[in-house]
Amino acid sequence: MRRKNADTEKGTIRARDIIINLSFARTALSKLRNKDKEYDPLIDAIISIGEEDPIPESKELQALFSISPAKLRKWIDTLYRDFLDTIRTDSKVIQFARLEHRICVYGSRQFISFLCQLPITPRIGEEIDVPFIGAYTTGSGGSYYVYDIKYEFGDSIMTVNIWARQGFYNKHFEYLKDRADFEGKLSEVESFDMTEYEIEKELKAWYS
Repeated sequence: MRRKNADTEKGTIRARDIIINLSFARTALSKLRNKDKEYDPLIDAIISIGEEDPIPESKELQALFSISPAKLRKWIDTLYRDFLDTIRTDSKVIQFARLEHRICVYGSRQFISFLCQLPITPRIGEEIDVPFIGAYTTGSGGSYYVYDIKYEFGDSIMTVNIWARQGFYNKHFEYLKDRADFEGKLSEVESFDMTEYEIEKELKAWYS
């Protein structure tokens, strides 16, 4: 069953937001070319946006294509609708050709993040030993535990962000910390600035 256009469900989506969305899927977007649709020039313009390039304004695109504001808006809406309809039904349109891991580590001295490729993804609660960053992050060893994992989908690249802290995983400690965050007693920023000992001391005072 064909879904309703998002424009009619939640109000009109800004043209700029649509272009930003599509710029993150340039490889997939290129597969919508040459389908006897008049918006092919718009596809080419979005694909040509570089990593550091600003998103083109509607007036720039109107001048580039020599079309009216209404015509440009129609192209943008139709392209986005066709793109969403296509990825709903065809798994081959979006393919992540490369998998990379980003390890984000909080130590007692410094924070560091680095890219790598791992054969497996560590799970939350598991301990990881990264000896080559120990001197920078802790001043000594490089033992940490994974406390969060986030997946980032880019243009043909899937990045697994692994967040780790110095120390050892304690399920009860993590539960109390999450509870304190939920209750507004301990913000994410505050917890990053505090050592594990300082956080534990606060949690014991609140929930003893």
